[in-house]
Amino acid sequence: MKREVRRVLLVIEKPEDPAQGFHNLVPLGPLGIVSFLESRGIQTDFVDLNVTSNFPDPSPYDAVGFSVTNVNVGPTRERMASLRGDIPDARIFVGGPESLARPKELFECLQPDAVIVGEAEPTIYQYLRGTDSGRVGGVVFRDSKGRIQSLDSNEWVESLDKLPFPALDRVDFSHYDSPLRRRRPLSLMVTSRGCPARCSFCYHSHGSTWRARSARNVVDEIQWQTEKLGVREIALYDDTFTIDQRRVSNICHEIQRRDLDLLLQARTRPDMVTLELLREMREAGLWLMGFGFESGNQATVNRLGKALSLQRGRKAVEWCRELGITTRAFFILGFPWEGPEEVENTIRFARELDADITQFTRLLLFPGTALYEEYASGSSEYLGQGFFSGNRERKGVLKDLDERFLQKSIKRAYHNTTMRPTNILRLMRRLPLSTFVHTTRFALATKNI
Repeated sequence: MKREVRRVLLVIEKPEDPAQGFHNLVPLGPLGIVSFLESRGIQTDFVDLNVTSNFPDPSPYDAVGFSVTNVNVGPTRERMASLRGDIPDARIFVGGPESLARPKELFECLQPDAVIVGEAEPTIYQYLRGTDSGRVGGVVFRDSKGRIQSLDSNEWVESLDKLPFPALDRVDFSHYDSPLRRRRPLSLMVTSRGCPARCSFCYHSHGSTWRARSARNVVDEIQWQTEKLGVREIALYDDTFTIDQRRVSNICHEIQRRDLDLLLQARTRPDMVTLELLREMREAGLWLMGFGFESGNQATVNRLGKALSLQRGRKAVEWCRELGITTRAFFILGFPWEGPEEVENTIRFARELDADITQFTRLLLFPGTALYEEYASGSSEYLGQGFFSGNRERKGVLKDLDERFLQKSIKRAYHNTTMRPTNILRLMRRLPLSTFVHTTRFALATKNI
């Protein structure tokens, strides 16, 4: 029988490979859980082992939760084994991106008491307060007969304004940074959850119903972060920040009305902005806007279900250039139906688009997506490519493009876009020297240039 939960420790283990921890942003998700549990009367501590080597004495804790990514599964497993000996009666649970991808496989890999797959705040609270995991939706557990079971959860936080702000006052911002920012400290915010789009490559961890915080609530947090915590730049990490353009406009006007001094980053679809909206965002502090194009082939964009006109997307980048907003464009290489010609088309389109920063990634077929079901479901060769070790090659899935060709194409793509002398000079004029150096170091660490 697990003991009553009165005190909880949340943990982020550092990656097995130190190079994979180069890009270390403030851990917004776990800090949101800290503040939620505290608001419900559960004392909650937090340790991020990316920034400290001091693991607290585990004996006072009734439960320990781990945030798991595909690069820290190994260290998490080792820590959990140690804790089983130190606090055998405590509950040990895991959540995070990997718990959503393949929860039952992750359960087999780590052998926790529970894997959290529902929306984190209410699911974790109900799990910690309950005595029977089988009665809590959104939790994967092992029943009395040793079978891995789960109960689906349809419970979403409908009113995001009711959630407390993440416990950012628990962290030292000097330990966190991004290779792309103009001011420090840099912080993060999420102002909405869920996505109504049906892109076949994307997994909606917060469901398909879009839920948004009110403009006043968003700006209340911005004001708290800037005036109480000393934050000088905020990256808005919504998947698509401008779904409701009127809400965005209200946020911008409220920032100006309160005379808040900060810089903003955001990301959205290139067909969900207007020139006027971008102007309002710039006046509120926006300096960097990211746009997801995914491909330079209209046929591929259509097949992904993205419903985006690439020509319309060009206009968004042009508007940003006109307003002096730095642009970042995202592309994916390695779609199963594409060959060398389509890869070349994407590189050519990205070069012509001429965003200030262009990012190319290899396709990852994420469990739960339509692309995964079509091309990788049941493929033991794909699933065996180190899914929980940070090495996810697509052997046996991408028949026309091998890994060596993709690596060469990505390097060539960067040299045709972000690494062109004109782009480098443009970034040097817009970024502080320290940031430009940090960005260059990060780019070199990726081995993509």
